[in-house]
Amino acid sequence: MNRTAELSKKEIEEFRQIADARSAERRKQTVCIRLSPQALQKAKSLGKGYTSILARILESALEDNEMIRKNL
Repeated sequence: MNRTAELSKKEIEEFRQIADARSAERRKQTVCIRLSPQALQKAKSLGKGYTSILARILESALEDNEMIRKNL
């Protein structure tokens, strides 16, 4: 016999709060940046999803202190 435990209203609310917090951590924000025509052309040449690729490149660069110092 399968019995499923019913959650209390308090437990459901706690799960919802955890889910909302995790969702907020992953939510991406829209920003506007200025790129040279050459950089934009190169980015677009990466194909569909180039903005996601640019986001990953930017994240990687921001984790690299040497890269940051080089470009200040």
